[in-house]
Amino acid sequence: MICSLVFSVLSGFAGAQENYVVERLPFSSRIFNDFAPAYYVEGIVFCSDRRTGIFQGYVANENHETQSELFVVSRKDTTDWGEPGYFDETLRSIKFEGPAAFSPDGKQIYFTRNYDAGEKKKRKNGNPNYGIFVSRQENGEWTTPEPFPYNNPEYKTGHPCLSPDGSKLYFASDQAGGFGGADIYVCELENGRWGRPRNLGPVINGPFHEMFPYVHSSGRLYFASDRPGGPGKLDIYFTVPVKTGWLQPICLPAPFNSPDDDFSFIAREDLSSGFFTSNRFRTDNIFEFRSVLPRLNTCKEVEENRFTYEIFEPGTRNLDTLTYEYEWDLDHGVIKRGRVVEHTFTPGDYLLKLNVVDTLTGAIMANVATYPLHIEKLEQVHIAASDTVYTGEEVLFSGEDTYLPEMIIGEYYWNFGDGTGTTGMEARHVFLVPGVYRVQLIAESRATHAENRERVCGMKKIVVLYNPGEVLP
Repeated sequence: MICSLVFSVLSGFAGAQENYVVERLPFSSRIFNDFAPAYYVEGIVFCSDRRTGIFQGYVANENHETQSELFVVSRKDTTDWGEPGYFDETLRSIKFEGPAAFSPDGKQIYFTRNYDAGEKKKRKNGNPNYGIFVSRQENGEWTTPEPFPYNNPEYKTGHPCLSPDGSKLYFASDQAGGFGGADIYVCELENGRWGRPRNLGPVINGPFHEMFPYVHSSGRLYFASDRPGGPGKLDIYFTVPVKTGWLQPICLPAPFNSPDDDFSFIAREDLSSGFFTSNRFRTDNIFEFRSVLPRLNTCKEVEENRFTYEIFEPGTRNLDTLTYEYEWDLDHGVIKRGRVVEHTFTPGDYLLKLNVVDTLTGAIMANVATYPLHIEKLEQVHIAASDTVYTGEEVLFSGEDTYLPEMIIGEYYWNFGDGTGTTGMEARHVFLVPGVYRVQLIAESRATHAENRERVCGMKKIVVLYNPGEVLP
């Protein structure tokens, strides 16, 4: 897997280096390891091995496992965060806690924990066993954690992730029968119980380690892998479900991936912001990414310009002669004969004349009517693109016919309706999942200061159909 795999076309993160900014969260320590964020209420829950007591130590191994506990931190505003604290005393043990995932209503937590917290039982290779544990919130308190029914002390099972509707539980495990290393599995909720784990298959899993799954509301599955070809040891990939299984995983570009470990990606619904973990500053830190592409909540739907007209004079009638005929002089040297004619104009001013002409000599015998006509583009942001396209095919979008006579346009911003975007008058994009997408084009006026820039938006619905013949990368 080559990380730069035609990314500007296939991933939707075209121009990621320019379109996203990445910042380390201010509370994330450069001394200890903070990693694996999960959305919770008005903040995040994350794992950390930061020392808060004299008995806390630090253990790490080649699989990125550390002695950690769950912390919670709330966001005060767009730039300021509170001070992290323990998530809950009931869920603490003396060894490994986290990563964690929450049910859609926030009343259940699934998290990774050593099977035998407080004991010295280890696997033959010396690394600690761990599994998934579940706790529920009752009367404002978290219940004593219970083991996931498919834990097995002979194998590692962890990194839980719930689908947005709570019907599927994804996790990583090195259990027997996989493709090597750690694989990603899924269980489906059946009559209130989790069905047996199912390996996601060889498109996603391989002989290396696939870990830290995260299912976005768009259906995309993000995960980390140490497969060769990426820029670092662990790199963030994503894939989408297709009728044949899964799209070949695509590696995120910079600034998401780096030559160091990058993992634990989560994002808001529109992919305008989110978090991930990286040790690009030596220790694991939590980073926030934000799109610099503007987005508007409301957009006027694009109307197609109508430049083709059927032209006729209501007071006329068929001439009862073979030598006389109606002739329309449509200006600009265009002549068409007939009582009713059709013509496609270009924007401009015209003077239309209906004459009666002698068909033998071509002489004008009489002028029946004269009409001035003004043709101009609709004042709007315009999007030119096919209304219906197929998955896996490159679609050309153009804003060339945008007509805003009172604005000097400095930049165009595209939002493709799938959480991705780019800049420029023209854009190319590949939709990976069938559906109806509301593509947005924002025209921004040219101005020295950002606060003086005006933005006008247009929207066009694009129907994306599944292409059974598409060739996947």
